[in-house]
Amino acid sequence: MDSNEARGEHNWLGVDEELEEGKRLYQSGDRAGAEAIFKRLIHRSPDHEDAWLWLAYIAPTDAQRLRWLREASLYLPDSERLKQAREWALEQYRASGAADEAIDPELLASAAPPERPAGQGGAKADRGARRRRGQQASRGAAAEATAESAARTAPRLDAVARNAGQSVKQGLDGARQWGANVTATTKTKFHGLGLYVVSIIGVAAIALLVFVTVSSASQPAIVISPLVLPTEVINATPTPTSASRIEQERVKVEVAWTKSDWDSAIRALDAILALDPTDIEARTQLAEALHERAQDEIAANDLESAKADLDRAIKANASNADLQRTRSDLERYRQGLALYQTQQWQAAVDKLTPVYEKNPEFRDTPALLADSHEKLGDAALEAQDWYEAEKQYAACLSYVPDKQSCLESAKETANIITPPTRIEVSLSKYRCDVYENGEVIRSFSVCTGRPSSPTVPGRYQILDKMETGAYASKWDLDMPLWMGIYWAGGSENGFHAYPIRNGSQVLWRGSLGTGCSFGCIVLDNADAEWLFNWAQIGTVVFVRE
Repeated sequence: MDSNEARGEHNWLGVDEELEEGKRLYQSGDRAGAEAIFKRLIHRSPDHEDAWLWLAYIAPTDAQRLRWLREASLYLPDSERLKQAREWALEQYRASGAADEAIDPELLASAAPPERPAGQGGAKADRGARRRRGQQASRGAAAEATAESAARTAPRLDAVARNAGQSVKQGLDGARQWGANVTATTKTKFHGLGLYVVSIIGVAAIALLVFVTVSSASQPAIVISPLVLPTEVINATPTPTSASRIEQERVKVEVAWTKSDWDSAIRALDAILALDPTDIEARTQLAEALHERAQDEIAANDLESAKADLDRAIKANASNADLQRTRSDLERYRQGLALYQTQQWQAAVDKLTPVYEKNPEFRDTPALLADSHEKLGDAALEAQDWYEAEKQYAACLSYVPDKQSCLESAKETANIITPPTRIEVSLSKYRCDVYENGEVIRSFSVCTGRPSSPTVPGRYQILDKMETGAYASKWDLDMPLWMGIYWAGGSENGFHAYPIRNGSQVLWRGSLGTGCSFGCIVLDNADAEWLFNWAQIGTVVFVRE
């Protein structure tokens, strides 16, 4: 064996398993995965005949098959198997209906071996060509003597080749049917040795058919190797090196990644790192695969497994900011969930709010926050802390706008805070408006507190009613039709008619529309009487600026 042949044999070490993996993927229905493996083999070994044949065999269209075979011939110009495959593929291309249209000239040209431009095919093809020229030269004068005879008998040889090509076509049709049958039945029937027996029988039938056809010619026999699909040879693959094993695992990673099969990808990456713990690329990919699987586990509520995967991922690649963020969000979420489950509503809000701010779609964080704020609002409503309840229900609806229970509680709180039946006093306009069912039914001009004794804005209610009036000893005033609304120090402020001093002196008549009182809201006598009769103890009163 010369040095070129030795190097060629070395190129094949460790690839048999990849070739078989590609065949297995195709037979299981994964054509894309198989194509990726065959292309990878060809990229590493452009003169790998079996890889080219398999790539053409699984091509999705006849036109693509012709293109693969034509490209293969640039690297293997003397391959009879590729020549026969091209002839058969062209027939298939024409039979598919292309014959009725303008056929691509490049595809027509692929029926004959293409001429390889100088330098095409790389160093391996050049070495193969030099080796073949050496072998042809060694045949000597006998080969030269037969050249003229071969030229004279070319028409007849063409006919023989066509017959042989027809036989190969039939054989390959059988092989393709075999492949389809195996793909359909492998899932339920054939396992292990049975698959190889079927393959060997098909190959033998094709070989016998071609041999009989070629032998029937009266001219000297033309040896045409049949187009067969490679069969596994048991125990023929040498023990793979560490580098070849790593390369095989990388193929598994690529195939698993295309399917988002994170379990398989992680197993393959673990195998690579077991062989080479310093492989930075594998370590980075492992962190990504673990992150992806952790996110699936979070979605499936398997939080403990997600935490374990994220911890492993950070150890593999601690510089990944996304990993750190997901790990932090998960830990906060777990703590917030525990607080929520123990009804510690405010503490749950404090833990879960930062998670939502970083990632609003992190699991059911919005729903947990909405529930927690609603429970806080219910507690405030029960304690008659109306404004706190209003704030909590608004927060609930900010996370889940269509949460029905929150909508109803928010409406109830709004009606309590601003009921449809109420009294509103405007200090800036010196007006008093009376509402029923949300509509103003009466409006009065009033006098409010002077700058030295202002009326204080706020939400109040009617605390008490005295028809005969109240007495203000500080100013010696009788205040008819009294309705108190809030306490100011030791005295009460409220609504009343014009006050009377010394039993007969009516004060502030003509001062309505100004700030004239000592803090009360003064009405004309007739308006004060109407309001006294309309209002009830507990009627809500708003004093606004």
